[in-house]
Amino acid sequence: MIKVCDVVCPDKRQAFLNVSLSRNTVADRACDLATNLHEQLMEKAKDFIAFSLAVDESSDTSDNAQLSVFIRGVDSDLCVTEETLGLKSMHGTTTEKEIFEEVSKCVTQMRLPWDKLVGLTTDGAPAMCGQKSGLVAGIREKMQGENCAGELTVYHCIIHQESMCGKALKMENVMSTITRVVNFIKS
Repeated sequence: MIKVCDVVCPDKRQAFLNVSLSRNTVADRACDLATNLHEQLMEKAKDFIAFSLAVDESSDTSDNAQLSVFIRGVDSDLCVTEETLGLKSMHGTTTEKEIFEEVSKCVTQMRLPWDKLVGLTTDGAPAMCGQKSGLVAGIREKMQGENCAGELTVYHCIIHQESMCGKALKMENVMSTITRVVNFIKS
């Protein structure tokens, strides 16, 4: 950073040298930024007339499940807000109940009313879309318990299915040609 300072603003070098960049300082600043972003999203969420969630569970390199929850909300001026609502590391195998509880926590912490939830997108896995015990079933049950009158529209992301089909059909020669053409057009 000091080298950049020497090039960009050499007269401010001493000010940069006085900035503490210890591990704790950087971690504290990252926490402050996260808190601020969370508060900004809570403020925007107060004005949502409707919102939808996208939920995905994937495994990281150490085989831990990572649950990602995204929100898209719209206010009365039709301003759309899209943000990460939550990212939760879940150890071991995850059950439908655990996934529902984490998604429910995200909605509750943001103080979002369940009756404004209009859409849910999942990856199509049984833990997500099981009719009796999946995330979708849990959210529908929660909405009924909250006396929500609106209908929940559920979507399943097809990107996962397309990826599996592409691997199963062994279309590397077609995909490599398409990739070359797309890269040529982009350049």
